[in-house]
Amino acid sequence: MDDKTLVSLLSHELRSTLWGAEGLIRLMQEDMPDQLGEEATNQLVKVREGIEEGRSLLTRLIDLYRLPERPVRKERTDIGEIAREEWNKLIAAGGDPKAVFDCGETPTVVTDSRWTRQILNELLGNALKAVNASSMPRISLRASARSGGLAIEIQDNGIGFPSDQADKLFEPCGRAHSRTRFPGTGLGLAMVREMVERLGGTVWAEGETHQGATFGFTIAK
Repeated sequence: MDDKTLVSLLSHELRSTLWGAEGLIRLMQEDMPDQLGEEATNQLVKVREGIEEGRSLLTRLIDLYRLPERPVRKERTDIGEIAREEWNKLIAAGGDPKAVFDCGETPTVVTDSRWTRQILNELLGNALKAVNASSMPRISLRASARSGGLAIEIQDNGIGFPSDQADKLFEPCGRAHSRTRFPGTGLGLAMVREMVERLGGTVWAEGETHQGATFGFTIAK
């Protein structure tokens, strides 16, 4: 059995298991509310939340595994326009409406616009999640020429991370903070790295605890 077949089989089986478990819990909640009691009801809610997290993690894992199969389609891409569109989507989806986004001047480049959109959504979304409760969230995007292409950097004034963990962040499930403090599957930055490298670029991260962070990537010419 090749890897592709194995992944498809595991995906199907795991999804079926998760759907079955969620269905059973839903039936218990609907048919036995008086018998369950308050504590059991609350615990079942947490179990369903865990199942949903598991489903999201599985979906992201499959997406990460299949990224190399996706064709690259390069076209003229306006980085600034895409960044502002994704920022507005993130705010509409529940991001802090008081957060300030400073998008500097950016050029139009030739790259895969779909992947660029996904990369910017991931990095801007992470910056929004990293807000520091003691200060007004401020996030900036800057573009600069770099040997062989263009560098895009997204900087925030959020909670930051230990500087010695920068490389770990781009590994699958690599985390600098707990899931409670920084929710998500832990696969977003791994997908960013995979997409950027498929496009011929590189990724990096710089930060200090409670001093904000900068995430960057290059777009090859």
